[in-house]
Amino acid sequence: NEPAIAVTVGSRRAASCYVLVEDYANYWIHRWMHSPWFYERFHSVHHEFTSPIGITANYGHWLDLLVLGLPTITGPAIVPCHILTFGV
Repeated sequence: NEPAIAVTVGSRRAASCYVLVEDYANYWIHRWMHSPWFYERFHSVHHEFTSPIGITANYGHWLDLLVLGLPTITGPAIVPCHILTFGV
């Protein structure tokens, strides 16, 4: 049972790292997107909808979505993981 426990603990630590990295990076990237230069050219598309529903959160310029998607793969790139952990 020890190897199974070690995998579980390692997977939990890796997943925790991914969540922290993704949240931290998305927060700061989104703040940067509100800078006058980026907002005017790209990010304003994201704010065209005024309704606060989840499906409108993904509406935006393609560059906006690409840049915000980068933190999703940053965590697994920093901390190697099992393929199942990466999917979580």
